[in-house]
Amino acid sequence: MKKIVAFSALLSSLLLTSCMVEYTPTEPTPTPTPTPVATSITLSATSLSFASLGDTTQLTATVKDAAGTVMAGATVTWAATGGAATVSSAGLVTAVANGTATVTATSGSASAPASVVATVWASISAGRFYHTVGLTTSGAGYAWGRNNLGQLGDGTTTDRTIPVLVSPRP
Repeated sequence: MKKIVAFSALLSSLLLTSCMVEYTPTEPTPTPTPTPVATSITLSATSLSFASLGDTTQLTATVKDAAGTVMAGATVTWAATGGAATVSSAGLVTAVANGTATVTATSGSASAPASVVATVWASISAGRFYHTVGLTTSGAGYAWGRNNLGQLGDGTTTDRTIPVLVSPRP
């Protein structure tokens, strides 16, 4: 019986000693914050109109993630196609020729377009009966105003508040 008691005491002592290992708590590993991804872009204007070559308009782009949160500091790249305008890396649009262009802002896989129309007038003349005609520097004729007799030359009798391209006679 003494052997059993001695053995039990020895075993208890070994168990206690092995349990007395120094314990150092560790910090929990933080969950990484997911990197936001651009899902939409809103432009300060989606339609630009220029009346003179060299005229400029500054566009700004607001980039948002899937939660609709504005991504301040998101990188935006700008591009222009169509020939009537150029755009700087900061979104400054400049009219460079008569015609149309599309300016596109891109961030990640999201993009947004703005249409550009540059109509540079070489001559404008007001008519006697509430209509006006204009000739662009590229030679295209436009008319607007009262059109009750078809005097605008667009093939209709619809009054026009904005310039419409004049159709040539058949």
